[in-house]
Amino acid sequence: MKKLLLSILTVAILAGGLWAGTAAYFTDTETSSNNTFTTGTIDIAVDGENPWSRAYPYALEDMKPSQTDYIDFTVQNVGTNPVNLYKTLSNYQLSDIITSEPECTENGGIWSNNECDRPDPTTDVDNWINYDMKVELYDVDPVLNPTASPVWWENIYTDGMGHDVTVGSLEGEDMYLGMIPVGKWMKVYQSYHMVSETGNAYQGDSLVFDITLTAEQLGVHALRLENKVDVAGQSYTMWWDTTYADLTYKVKDREFGYSLSVNGMPDGTYNLVAWEGYPGWTWGGGPAVTVLANVTVSGNTAAVSGSVELDQSLTNAKVWLVGGSFVAPGSTMNLGWPLTNPLYDTGLMDYYDAADL
Repeated sequence: MKKLLLSILTVAILAGGLWAGTAAYFTDTETSSNNTFTTGTIDIAVDGENPWSRAYPYALEDMKPSQTDYIDFTVQNVGTNPVNLYKTLSNYQLSDIITSEPECTENGGIWSNNECDRPDPTTDVDNWINYDMKVELYDVDPVLNPTASPVWWENIYTDGMGHDVTVGSLEGEDMYLGMIPVGKWMKVYQSYHMVSETGNAYQGDSLVFDITLTAEQLGVHALRLENKVDVAGQSYTMWWDTTYADLTYKVKDREFGYSLSVNGMPDGTYNLVAWEGYPGWTWGGGPAVTVLANVTVSGNTAAVSGSVELDQSLTNAKVWLVGGSFVAPGSTMNLGWPLTNPLYDTGLMDYYDAADL
């Protein structure tokens, strides 16, 4: 009897296993086909050349104290993505051979028979050249359309503001020029001013240097907001003092994630705002801006980070820090004039809301 029961139990188990293996279930299968992941291109052309291959280097010749000469060029974004543009002056080669009586005397020597008995050259003429730079952004090629008006502009260095910048102080510095949208042009103006105090010791000196332009994708981007002043005939110009804010944000995500550090601002409450008014930037009765963050400055500094659901993308937008009562992040507000303790953009910003794509 026990053997019979055991056999029946074994058959039951095997049957149960067979049922489990052949049973049918209600199902539904959906497939999203042909999804793609593509990469964009980062590419610029300078004065219509790609690569930039000038037949002759720029030459600022026969310079003398109080004289100014210029190096200007136009950069076009020929890639498929907006770029942040940087410029670097590098590879300085300074030289001097004493070939004149005034230079010899200035160096404490005696000039005789067209020679100096103390040929001690001065090789720091780069510290006697003040540097100006401004940039203008255009929707069309400004060379082919000389009457076109810029859609954005900025004065980065301006001579004569009391804190002049010399060519020597900029060696190796990556100078941020701003953002160039796809297919747009940036005109870069540079002036080299040999200051009036330059002495005879610098006769016959020379400076050879490289100009390098670097276009960088918009990724996790750090954007500086600067204290600017309205200079007569120059518009708003960077003051280059200790008052500024650094904004780091992720260019593409479901929410606008940011980190903001503020330095040198008066204590109070501020709103970080984005103004998407390209290309007109019409002020009118005060533009409608998107609030990105609320900031409280205490002890002249602040540090805040977070994320906000904007439910929109921002394209070619200005971003400012402005004083005033808090307005909820993600909402809009109208700016009046004058602004309270503003810090201004140093380049346009893009943010792509992944949920909107």
